[in-house]
Amino acid sequence: MWKWIFKPIVWIFSKFLKLPLWGQMAILVAVSVTALVLMTVSFGHKADYRTVAVAEGPMFVGRGGDLSDTLHISPGDSLRLLARQGEMVWAETPDGRFRGVIPAGVAVAPEGLPERSLKQDRKISFRKYLRMVDDPDFSMERLYDRVTVNSVKTTPDSIVVVPNLVLLDDWWNMFRVSFTFNPDGSFAGSHYWPTSFRHWLSAVTSHEPMMGGDGLRAHITDLFSWVISRPEFPAVMSTWLLSGIFLNLVPFLPLCLLMGLLALRRPLYYVPNWAVNLLIAACILFGFWLWPKLMLLRGYPFISAYPLVWVITILVVGLFWGLYRGLRCPRCKRLEDHELVSTEVLSQRYRDRKGETVKRRTHTGTTTAYTERTRNGQVEGREKEWEEKHFDEEVETWVDRVRIDKVRELYRCRHCGHERVKIRRKESWVSRRDTGSENRKTSDFKRF
Repeated sequence: MWKWIFKPIVWIFSKFLKLPLWGQMAILVAVSVTALVLMTVSFGHKADYRTVAVAEGPMFVGRGGDLSDTLHISPGDSLRLLARQGEMVWAETPDGRFRGVIPAGVAVAPEGLPERSLKQDRKISFRKYLRMVDDPDFSMERLYDRVTVNSVKTTPDSIVVVPNLVLLDDWWNMFRVSFTFNPDGSFAGSHYWPTSFRHWLSAVTSHEPMMGGDGLRAHITDLFSWVISRPEFPAVMSTWLLSGIFLNLVPFLPLCLLMGLLALRRPLYYVPNWAVNLLIAACILFGFWLWPKLMLLRGYPFISAYPLVWVITILVVGLFWGLYRGLRCPRCKRLEDHELVSTEVLSQRYRDRKGETVKRRTHTGTTTAYTERTRNGQVEGREKEWEEKHFDEEVETWVDRVRIDKVRELYRCRHCGHERVKIRRKESWVSRRDTGSENRKTSDFKRF
């Protein structure tokens, strides 16, 4: 089964590596842009199935353990059905002012109604949140007009609303927020807290957001909020696939664009190769700086985001250096145009390497140590402490003759004739000489 799954993937990857560099970068950019377009379409999408209630029931405005803010739905009331969530249906009033869940029997939901995303949030900067609460006209009605509400708790003295908002400070630490309103709907106060313990920096600083500078990061956060937020009613159902493409390719779009400019040659013709190598290194570091942050923003745990990125960083940098070392011709600045024209063996030497294989292995005995468990001088039981198994082995041995060549390879640019020399080490097997067999005793030790 796994063979039929991985074989096409390996075939596609091999064909991809055989493409010229500009072709590889063009494919990566096209896939990334397509994923961004589909995510853009999904964000803000809202299904619109207008219907009327067929039974009496409540509409729970918000969701949570204590749902007390409800609307009464009567048969014949107009509703706009939005999505399913388990056995409930998300709906809103025709004017869009109130939204919540209704039992499935209150209105007839059509087939194909999308599923509401369980993990969905709208991310805004902390400065935007501060401007919101500093507005003298801010009220519960204005909050309901701006965002979706996760839960509402009503008491005789106040109404506590937890909206579908995540606040980001300048270091992209995430905070949840709740708003408290007076019974007449006027704003009374708000409270925020880190989303989880993984944001250790917020915990160290007493949960205070990290803000400083001129607010450029806050402006960037609000400008690209649609990218880092997770849509509530996605138009494209396979958002996990789009999120995977987004996380893995979008951080490296600057590198892909730089490779495309190098393939076109003229835009960066006068930039020396050492500067190009620095630009490539900067793009790679930027990608691996942005990658784990996007993983955190999309809901991945901290413990898996950063170690995973560190390991992949080492692998990808090694692969990139192995595939694209000597990226440009120093003279004509074309990519990967040096071809092998001659090979010369500079020196040869031979080396013998011993090898062996176990032909027969016979178990001859076992030595075991036990620890006795006693109580009041009486032995209650024994526990195995360690065990050593003994074997007689018949081993066949041989000696391989290996030739080690020091090879000088000459590469020449197909366009300008620039030459590049590469010295490498090449090993080749020559012969094998059997040296007989021998008997020996071995053992395997195991502790319990």
